[in-house]
Amino acid sequence: MRGSGPGADEERRARLGPVVEDARAVWERGRDGDVLQEFLRGHGCDGVDAVFVTMWVVGCGLEEAQGMYFGAPCRRDDLEFHNAFVEALEREATGPAGIPE
Repeated sequence: MRGSGPGADEERRARLGPVVEDARAVWERGRDGDVLQEFLRGHGCDGVDAVFVTMWVVGCGLEEAQGMYFGAPCRRDDLEFHNAFVEALEREATGPAGIPE
């Protein structure tokens, strides 16, 4: 799987370097997470990559970066998919009466 082996972080940083630099300028202009996410989305930077770029640009941890990602209006579809997926996993992990199997 791409991005999960040794050196994956270095590969991701190299691949996303130009986006990070452009996103840093966007962040510095207004420090607005919604504007940052709109910029990233417009440049095809989504999902885990967008969360990593947010962490690197903003200088925050995973929780804050995920909050900025899923909280941005332009990421509403991503949030809905995420919530539906997690709910399906939870249903799969429990029996018919909602009791973990």
